[in-house]
Amino acid sequence: MPPILVIANPRANRGRVRHRRAQIQRALAAADARYDWQEPEYPGHAATLAQMAGAAGYATIAVAGGDGTVSEVVNGLMMADDSAVQPALAIFPCGTGNDFAAATGFMHADVQTAGCLVAGQSRAIDIGRVVLHADDAAQTRYFNNSLGVGLEAATVIQADRIQRLNGVVLYAVAAIRTLLHFRAAPMEIECVRHDGHTQAVSGSIMMVSVGNSPRTGGGFHLTPQAKLDDGLLDMGVATAISKLRLLSLLPRALFGKHTSDPAFTLWQCRRIRIQCADGIPVHADGELLSAAAQKIAIEVLPGRLRIHDVRSNNGLAIKKKRG
Repeated sequence: MPPILVIANPRANRGRVRHRRAQIQRALAAADARYDWQEPEYPGHAATLAQMAGAAGYATIAVAGGDGTVSEVVNGLMMADDSAVQPALAIFPCGTGNDFAAATGFMHADVQTAGCLVAGQSRAIDIGRVVLHADDAAQTRYFNNSLGVGLEAATVIQADRIQRLNGVVLYAVAAIRTLLHFRAAPMEIECVRHDGHTQAVSGSIMMVSVGNSPRTGGGFHLTPQAKLDDGLLDMGVATAISKLRLLSLLPRALFGKHTSDPAFTLWQCRRIRIQCADGIPVHADGELLSAAAQKIAIEVLPGRLRIHDVRSNNGLAIKKKRG
């Protein structure tokens, strides 16, 4: 069996990986897994490690970190020269939100995840690619879980300023604080829907949520019908409404019940284009991409990422060893 590359971010969730390292390594040892443990030393290092992993002979990358670390690793995988030797992804969740780990089933005990890595079965899922322009400068980014424009991205900025909170509580508090001063912005939105038809929306928009998975913000189901392997991205658009009404939608969004409100509309899309002359904040997988993007182009890349299939493999190797 080829060795596993563990990319462990020591700064994720205020250093939680340091407390989890021994536990994860015991789980890998119990599964008789061969692995190399690497801790990124500077911003972008995780992407570089992931980019070179396939050529170095690794068949699996296991991320010990949060959504930001996972996203950086995915971006590294997308930059690799040979996609035919792309390692399969797995996650030991150690972040503040762990939304993608939840969507892909990696919230089980470490010993079960380690067993899944040894069993070795994987599946293909979609990812998104965004190209955004701000002040004539362009950047390209891949996202595996979600992308947000407007209020959702402004909430990410606020969440980074809050200490001692995690998960859905962190993002709920950040959202409430953001609502106090955030204003809707004039946007023009155009998307190619699942049926090939074009949908256009324009006006004063509070936020746009693009989901590859249902969950974002530590537990909010803003795009509750999104699926990782359907070849589509789900887009939710919230028009300008009163802050009081928006606050009332916040608890409903935990369970995906906000979609019944007429101010929130959902589409399944292949491609999305958003323009905002004044500039609008954008995040991908919980990482701020721009505070004032003016043009945003998004598309789905079907089946572009391989992940270990915990649905059928969880704990298989451990059970065989004990049996």
